Amino acid sequence: MRLDADCVRNILLFLESQSHIVTNQDGEIENNGVWISNICVALPQYRQEDVYYTLARLDDGGYISLSEAWAGDCLNMCCVNYITYSGHELIEKFRSDSVWKTTSKLAAKVGCFSLRFLATIAENVLSEYAKTSILGN
Repeated sequence: MRLDADCVRNILLFLESQSHIVTNQDGEIENNGVWISNICVALPQYRQEDVYYTLARLDDGGYISLSEAWAGDCLNMCCVNYITYSGHELIEKFRSDSVWKTTSKLAAKVGCFSLRFLATIAENVLSEYAKTSILGN
């Protein structure tokens, strides 16, 4: 399977919009994870297996904390516990639609879509935008 950069971005932005940490009726703080089924409903343009694959790779990369359980060959439970600090940093690099469009175009020209490479491109695009804003060009 290939990792879809747009899927990565959309999943991270969706996860960020969800309340992971809540105060329960007893006044205690608890983790309110986001289930894969909720992600699939929110992002119907992606197949369930692509969403799972993306979540698993984001967990591998240290961008999210994922809990999963398998029953034989079938995924029995899959829940995102939270976004890590690295995940939040990645979201900030990819948040702006204009930065993302430019980043995607540049990555396509080079033919590389690794998350590290995309993050580096996005950082450079953001730096150029900041320079332009500061210098007023």
